Amino acid sequence: MLARDHLNASAERRKNEYDIKVKERTFNVGDWVWYFYPRRYTQRSPKWNKNYKGPFLITKVIPPSDYVIQQSRKSLPQVVCGNKLKPCYGEKPKSWLNEKQHNGFHPHKMGQSLQSKKKQSQPEDITAKYKVHVQKRMKNRIMLARYYQNVKEDSLLASLTITCQHQLHYGTDVSE
Repeated sequence: MLARDHLNASAERRKNEYDIKVKERTFNVGDWVWYFYPRRYTQRSPKWNKNYKGPFLITKVIPPSDYVIQQSRKSLPQVVCGNKLKPCYGEKPKSWLNEKQHNGFHPHKMGQSLQSKKKQSQPEDITAKYKVHVQKRMKNRIMLARYYQNVKEDSLLASLTITCQHQLHYGTDVSE
């Protein structure tokens, strides 16, 4: 029982020390931020390393303190804690989010439900690009299907040829 009390007290001290250092920051969708990503290189002083990557664009807010960030339109989104982000000042790249995504959701205004956000329609140009993308994927799938069908037919033809040659040479069926 004494050990458990000491562990609880130690955990409480660590929590208090952590809470003192952490600054609570809130960001909105469409804000540009730097992502804290310390990396240690061998035979290089950490003094010269860059600790922040970015800038990243916040594409989604996950209350209470997580954010989805993306460095470019084609890069994979990452879910990160808000404690590892800091605001980006100065020149920022152009945002690829539309106006509804920029002004719509704020983490502390929970009046709007997430379901209504998901149901928002996309602009026509994105929908048209998506249709073209889907058409290209379908063409690729059709081409692959035809290729595999030809390969399958070729392998079937080869196995029939071997069977016929065996029958001619030995006068018996291979399946026997």
